[in-house]
Order: sequence, then structure tokens, then C-alpha cells
Amino acid sequence: MTIEIKDKFDTDAAEHLVIIGYPENKKYLPDLVFWSCFPNDPVCWITYPYINSLKDEILAEAMAVFMKFNLGIGQEDMVETACAFFIFEERCDLIPMIISLADCQKVREWFASQAQ
Repeated sequence: MTIEIKDKFDTDAAEHLVIIGYPENKKYLPDLVFWSCFPNDPVCWITYPYINSLKDEILAEAMAVFMKFNLGIGQEDMVETACAFFIFEERCDLIPMIISLADCQKVREWFASQAQ
């Protein structure tokens, strides 16, 4: 069964994806990161605490997929928001892990540009 969050009010789908937990929701984690980038939306109130509670290695993998996709379609603002929420400050030690997991020049370049 495929579950996807249809819009910012689809809290039922968000709750379901959080409740089934990791590893069952692994393929949905990049989407949960996406929905966590909109703090004024009801879905974010469910997804943000969950994403923020993930173990480092799980979050790093989800962020690698999220960043690779969003940078690939030119959505640098989404990447910047997600990194501000989940990586910079308290979890900056995840950056090398994300770069390695993404194995993507755009991800490497983006982090290099943030270090300047």
C-alpha cells in the first residue's frame, strides 16, 4: 500500500507514516523531511518532531535523498530550510555522512558554498 501526504492538511496520512515508524516508512522519509519545512502547516506539526527525533544515521540517509532530489530540480531554498531545521547547529557532524551517502556533486558543492 502506498501512502502519501496529499497536501498540508493531510494529517491522517502524516500520522500513519509516523506511527508505522522506521524501517517501514524508510522510503517516505524524504517526503516527511519535505513536509517538515513548512512550520505553519498542520502536517508539519506531525512530521517535524518525528524527523527531528530520528537517529543520526537514519536522518543522514533521508537528508541525502532529499538533498539530491531537490538540488537536482533547482530547489535550493528547500534544501536550505531542511538543513537549517535538522542539520546546522546541533547536527553539523552529519554533513560528511550526508555528502558520502548522496554521492552527488551538487550536494558536495552546496555544502561547500555554505562553508564560505
